[in-house]
Amino acid sequence: MRAALSTRWQTPDPEFGYGWLRATFGTPGTTGLFPVNVPPLTNFLDGHEVTISNFDGSSPNARIIVAGRVVLGFNDVVKLRANKLRDRWDVVEGGNVVLGPFAVGDETAAITTGTGKATFIVPQAFVLRDVIATLRTAQASGSVVMVDLNESGASVLSTKLTIDNGEVSSRTAATALAISDASLAANAVLTVDVDQIGDGSATGLCLWLVGRWT
Repeated sequence: MRAALSTRWQTPDPEFGYGWLRATFGTPGTTGLFPVNVPPLTNFLDGHEVTISNFDGSSPNARIIVAGRVVLGFNDVVKLRANKLRDRWDVVEGGNVVLGPFAVGDETAAITTGTGKATFIVPQAFVLRDVIATLRTAQASGSVVMVDLNESGASVLSTKLTIDNGEVSSRTAATALAISDASLAANAVLTVDVDQIGDGSATGLCLWLVGRWT
């Protein structure tokens, strides 16, 4: 049975076992986000690099998160460099960074409609590849929760985020979002609008941005 999701890494020096090492996760047809740990820094010298890719086509909708912060979709690749001084892997190129959660209002109070419900700044130019909205408490009935993201007052979404009734994430929405402006400028002021709610039972709205620094 073929694994639903695989990663592989390649070291640049024969001293560290040059070649591919494959690790498998999940089962065929799996969707979701799977954590993947990178090789221990103790196995590498400072400055050595590791390439990790999500390459198994048996589950193209599955994603992996590397080192708790870099998300790879199908066929995405990230290159990491060993930083022994700071005891971490630095992202050299590729991959997606997850920013958030950005809270939109109080965590326990019912969400309400309105513009400018939250404001935050992206400190560096950022290419937006996905936006995810989550709730602490799902809405029971009525119109679906609809959320917009703006840069300097203009929406960056041509199809807005929705969270269906009974669900707590826009990932499961019947209508997928569409990004119309993926290039966020350095120090861009982002605001969040709640355009629509249903019966008012939803609480704890948060937003997550997925993309890469430029």
